[in-house]
Amino acid sequence: MKPYLNTSLVLSIILLLVSFYSSCQRRSDETGPSMTNTSNPIETSQTISPKEMQLRKEIMLRAIEREAVWSRLTNLKDVALQPEESETRVWVGFALMNTPCFILKDVNGQKSAVFISAKVSRPASASDRKPRVLPVHTVLSAPSSGWPEFDRYLKEQGVEYPLRFSFDNRHSGDPDEESIVIEMKSGANYSMVFFPLFTETADGKRALEVCRKIEQEFHIKLGCGTGS
Repeated sequence: MKPYLNTSLVLSIILLLVSFYSSCQRRSDETGPSMTNTSNPIETSQTISPKEMQLRKEIMLRAIEREAVWSRLTNLKDVALQPEESETRVWVGFALMNTPCFILKDVNGQKSAVFISAKVSRPASASDRKPRVLPVHTVLSAPSSGWPEFDRYLKEQGVEYPLRFSFDNRHSGDPDEESIVIEMKSGANYSMVFFPLFTETADGKRALEVCRKIEQEFHIKLGCGTGS
């Protein structure tokens, strides 16, 4: 009886250990990934590499230059300004051609604004070519709240040189989706930032709020969206 009892005891211990190990392994498999996600959420996001971000900046700069040509503007990077002068441009679009643009100029403390929109030029007859889309430059009146208040708002939101916005390096959606661009030149210095319209970053949403504020103040339509 003694050997039989010892063997049974050993078998019981082995079975107990195997059961305990299996239970621990299941718990590890079930909780391991979620614990990793909770403690290190950045690993699960699709962060854009610095190299890809730089490529996107270069592509956007070329898109801005293309739109400036269509708008019959000098590309802002190439505009010659005096040290006390500045110019800010807000573009919304880029998925297609003919992107609307809001332009704010400050020359010796005198501010002015222009809105560039698109107008379809219909052919004179059926034999003419297809309709062309032409830029329309509209000189805007002063903002509803007045220039001092509007200028204060822009500075509070980071629209001053250099632009106080960080690029969205997380968004990896459709490269052809619409974007908002804010570019500014102060004297010889140039600054630019852009965001997809569906950005989830705080700075991107702030840029869109600035865009909507411009629409309200000047009674124009840039296409900034309604916000959340």
